[in-house]
Amino acid sequence: MTDDKRLAEVVRSYSGEQQGRVPVNPDTWRRHIDPEFVDHACTLMSDDSELTRDTLRDEARKLNLCDKDEVRRLFVAAQMWGSGTTNGRGPGP
Repeated sequence: MTDDKRLAEVVRSYSGEQQGRVPVNPDTWRRHIDPEFVDHACTLMSDDSELTRDTLRDEARKLNLCDKDEVRRLFVAAQMWGSGTTNGRGPGP
């Protein structure tokens, strides 16, 4: 089997999978990023400071690409989601 076919098979095997919520620590981000952008991300979080891929996707679908601040707010939220609280690639303490 070629690499392309193996990759396609792996991708298909994840069809329908949902990624769970990701906990986020907004205070860590506020020390490094414009707090307004972090505050916006907080409006997208659940009550227990978690972001979901679905929430970010829904926000991206409504995004006005001509509004630089709107794009930046979603970018910061995506970075916060991608970093979570455990992977060590977000901003330091």
